[in-house]
Amino acid sequence: MMFRVSALLVAALILLALGGATTLGSVLLQVDRRYAVAAQAPVGLTWTLWLPSPATAEGPVIDGSMNVDGNIETSHGSLLNATGSGPAQFDFQSSTYAFGGDRYLLSRGFDVTGLEGTGANRTFAIWRASSNSAANLSVYGIVTGRAGNLDVSTRCGGPGFNGSLVEGWNFLPVLIGDCVTLVNAFPGMFAIPFFLAGGIVWGVAGRRRDRTPG
Repeated sequence: MMFRVSALLVAALILLALGGATTLGSVLLQVDRRYAVAAQAPVGLTWTLWLPSPATAEGPVIDGSMNVDGNIETSHGSLLNATGSGPAQFDFQSSTYAFGGDRYLLSRGFDVTGLEGTGANRTFAIWRASSNSAANLSVYGIVTGRAGNLDVSTRCGGPGFNGSLVEGWNFLPVLIGDCVTLVNAFPGMFAIPFFLAGGIVWGVAGRRRDRTPG
């Protein structure tokens, strides 16, 4: 009998702990950021690109023949120095947590360098040098972010760029993405079933303990 009562108490504590964790999950925001650039180039073409650099200490994940060698100071600011051959891409990602805060600000993604101009005339400065100036070489870059919890999630597409590059400096128009917010149909209610069930089990365990012979 004592074992059954102890098991009920343990079950009650587990349910109440799950309720607490779920409550935390409705308050704590997970913030994910991403900056990715893909270079489209013929196989065998070697190239050096100075690209917008993200504000992160995390290293990139690289796909293809590419090296990202840190930043270089240029007349258009501090840019990321990438060298490679043929098609390749890199991907910077980070994931952190925040209590509260403005979801839209948190979901903007990484701040990146290389932005010039204002309003609709904003551009990204990108420099190209390659083994064949006549070869086609284009880049596509995206900045995305997400801030969300169990109740609500906001995803935003930050400034991006897309276009073909010539030798030397290029100024690609800034592409702006939209923000989308998804709200759970029952915000703030995930924890209620755990707390109710935990309270009921706790009460049953207490009554059985009271009836247990000394």
